Amino acid sequence: MVQTGLKKDKDSNSMVDVGFNKSQGWRAHFPNSGTSQQAPQKFIEKSRDRAKPVVLEVMKSYMRKGLNL
Repeated sequence: MVQTGLKKDKDSNSMVDVGFNKSQGWRAHFPNSGTSQQAPQKFIEKSRDRAKPVVLEVMKSYMRKGLNL
């Protein structure tokens, strides 16, 4: 698992990469989607669904702050 430092995109927006790096990321689909010998764990979907409300609240707070609401 990799978490990079704060970066800026071409529009000067801040972002942080989180997840598997390129040399290891190709393996993530095996436990997530399953194989002929292993049932799917669906950890990517579970993580995304669990994090969604928190991410949306953070986004809302930054939008309110940016709009001075």
